Amino acid sequence: MNASRTRRWRGLLAAAVCLALVGAGGMAVQSSKRRAATVGIAQLVEVAEAQADVHERAGRPDEAARVLDDALRAPWPKTADRDVAIALRSALLGRWARLRLDDPNLSDDERNRVRDRIVAHLDDASELHEDAFTARLLAILGEIYEAEGRDDEALAAYERALEINRTLLERLLEEGGDAP
Repeated sequence: MNASRTRRWRGLLAAAVCLALVGAGGMAVQSSKRRAATVGIAQLVEVAEAQADVHERAGRPDEAARVLDDALRAPWPKTADRDVAIALRSALLGRWARLRLDDPNLSDDERNRVRDRIVAHLDDASELHEDAFTARLLAILGEIYEAEGRDDEALAAYERALEINRTLLERLLEEGGDAP
């Protein structure tokens, strides 16, 4: 990942965390335990992302993926804000999946593992979150289905990703923001 993309990615992640914290009932009204857990998760993600950036710049994408995988497997406190935790986990999972899928030596078994992990995450979220990270995961899932020749499922995943992005843009415009 080049430096410009890295800065954009970190900026997007930081913006998503801030929006999620404000939009999830506001940190001011959350308990100090919940605030601490939520901030702890955000810091875990930030450090894992920074480590992954270093490994990618050094030409070690497998190490970058391992760092992200470790962060995904680490215990995340249940007291953290659920929406923020889901968004952060989705962000990490999307980057991990992209790294794995970009590996030219990726086996079918590993591609299946990536697919299954995305599906499990989306199922665990219980209801599909309408955020940019979920849309990205759905698009990646569509890509995997397409590679497997599962065109109907690929099209459905792509369409759901587009629906989420359209909804996000509509909300932005309704709130008086500018569309990117």
